[in-house]
Amino acid sequence: MTSIINQLRQAIESCGLSDCQLAESSGVSQPTITRFRNRSMGISFENAAKIAAALGLELRPVRKGRA
Repeated sequence: MTSIINQLRQAIESCGLSDCQLAESSGVSQPTITRFRNRSMGISFENAAKIAAALGLELRPVRKGRA
């Protein structure tokens, strides 16, 4: 199963936007997006959610162990 981080990276790669364009539409800085895309740093849930929203996706926290 692909991790949510890898799924987000895939969505960024396939969206057709430059890092600058994605930064403008998401409100996340271009250097943060570039470092995340290049795997040189992780990303906060807040920034991941902003990027996902800009791509028309939604991230939601899941609590494990709850029925």
